[in-house]
Amino acid sequence: MEPIRIRLFALACGLLLVPGLAAAQDEEVSAPLVSTDGGALGRYLQPAEFTNVIDAFDEDDPFDLNVSIGYERTLRRGKVRRESNNPGVSEDGYIDYVDLARYSQLTNTLVISGAIGLYHDLQLWTRWPLVLSDTRELKLDDAVTAEQGQLRRDCGTGGADPETCLFDLPFKSPERSGVDSFSLGLDWGILSQERDDTKPNWVLGVEAAFGIGSQLEAATEDEDGGISRGTVLLAASSSFSHRYRYLEPYLGVRFSIEIPKGDSLFPDADEFKGRLNTLPPIVGAMLFGAEIVPWENAQSFQRFSIDLRASGTFNSEGRNYSELFDALGTSQHPQILQPNKSGQEFNGMTDVENYGTFAGRLSLNVQAARYVKFNLGAILAHDQEHGITFTDACNPDADVAVAQAPCTRGAPNPDHRPVIDLPGHRFRVEESTIFTFFATGTAMF
Repeated sequence: MEPIRIRLFALACGLLLVPGLAAAQDEEVSAPLVSTDGGALGRYLQPAEFTNVIDAFDEDDPFDLNVSIGYERTLRRGKVRRESNNPGVSEDGYIDYVDLARYSQLTNTLVISGAIGLYHDLQLWTRWPLVLSDTRELKLDDAVTAEQGQLRRDCGTGGADPETCLFDLPFKSPERSGVDSFSLGLDWGILSQERDDTKPNWVLGVEAAFGIGSQLEAATEDEDGGISRGTVLLAASSSFSHRYRYLEPYLGVRFSIEIPKGDSLFPDADEFKGRLNTLPPIVGAMLFGAEIVPWENAQSFQRFSIDLRASGTFNSEGRNYSELFDALGTSQHPQILQPNKSGQEFNGMTDVENYGTFAGRLSLNVQAARYVKFNLGAILAHDQEHGITFTDACNPDADVAVAQAPCTRGAPNPDHRPVIDLPGHRFRVEESTIFTFFATGTAMF
């Protein structure tokens, strides 16, 4: 309930500021106003940040360029649990989920971005995130004893050495850094309230993110694990907003897919007919919120706004890097280490169950002068609980003449590992929370 109270409090503060500033702002906006780029294009200084598009070739303003530098700090936490039907682990021997470990990931990122106006309400932008540090860790859950932890990690079972477990706890991944990918995008403002105050703002966008860093690989603390997901991301979005004096509500949708590069860890779909998931999850999101503008002075190009946003994201089932990627990918357990009958070695990637992500965002936006603005804010998100070792043993729809053993239909899945993928052995993540703090400064030319 605390995040909801915080957002309600921020909204109330913004609304309380409106009456006290109304008289002053009425005087400021009563005269003909100019837009950020200097043209007499509208009543307000600019649209909400959500739908703001820079442009070019306007009267007295042939060229627009924005350059931004920002910092993001993200902390992800979650609980790793495992199915078990072992009487020594779960009561009565029934399959149940039992606690195992706590997962944490801390990422610090420097983000350099820029945008250039190409024509009326048409911009080309780029984004270069430099990961300064990415640290991940698994610790034994406080409610789990050392003996329980060994049982729940299959220590010494299946002919393994008594000291050999699926993975050790605590487990630390290497500290990763570098550039994962860079993005290029194109945004087109089909409608602009700034140009025609009878119309809303409507922006269509496309984006491509290209993985350029060293390939992400499962590694322990003392190894080099790479940084890049090894994919090309393609995304499309549509955003709407409309300004009503001190309030600008908005709505947006976004859809993205990732296409693995040839040298990535994602499996080859054509290599084996039994494979089910060879692509990362498909992601679709809906965003809605409002930007509150308690004070704005267009003549001096100054503006303060409070942005409140909520979003819901659907992540489909797919092959992905999970919270156990490094731990399982470096496992010395014989049932993980040895290639299966198809000769496929395990690299740490698993099939991940579909889940939803729900987030709330608060940001403060300040345009201090004509050519400078700042953004400061935070995001709190929650992932629904979902399975992270979820690979089926068979593909019943595989195009084979006769069912291949051990499948009664179709062909076996070469990515399946019974020790982590069979019912009673699967892992899942619960109680996932993601907190992000961000700050950005922008120079506008």
